[in-house]
Amino acid sequence: MNKLARILLTASSIAPVSITLIFIGFMKCKPWLIWSSFAVCLVSFISVVFFLRYASQNITPLFKNISSISPANKEVTNYFLSYLFPLLGTDSIADKWQYALFFYASLLIYVSFSENYNFNPLISILGYKFYEAEDDTGVGFVLISKKVITDVQGKDFEVIQLTDYTFIHVIRN
Repeated sequence: MNKLARILLTASSIAPVSITLIFIGFMKCKPWLIWSSFAVCLVSFISVVFFLRYASQNITPLFKNISSISPANKEVTNYFLSYLFPLLGTDSIADKWQYALFFYASLLIYVSFSENYNFNPLISILGYKFYEAEDDTGVGFVLISKKVITDVQGKDFEVIQLTDYTFIHVIRN
């Protein structure tokens, strides 16, 4: 599950690159770029939604005692620049699909190996927030939650482990 989670979280976190590629396709009158980029974005979104629901319903939760937490939104600028980076190669990307594929695959591999999921606009659209947290043993991790978390003192958080350092907060109604 760890590898699948990494791939799906990464693909969905960089899916907005596809929006830039759709824009380039529109400006260059390249329908293949518009539709292929739209398909990548849609498949990424549907896959991560399905995965998060599956994980929440089928993976055994555990409890974590969190000693510190802060919003993980420092990476927004870096991601935004990554999303717009294809504009620099507008002509080459619009003329050859291999360039678009190479850029998207390179970004996918880079983010996947860095385990940097601190910002994910597709999951954020669903109402999730990202936090940099540290447990009582001093290990840092990313916590994804639909709740705004401002107080962690004396609380055990029910979580599901998605990757080695990524957890999703389980909220029981």
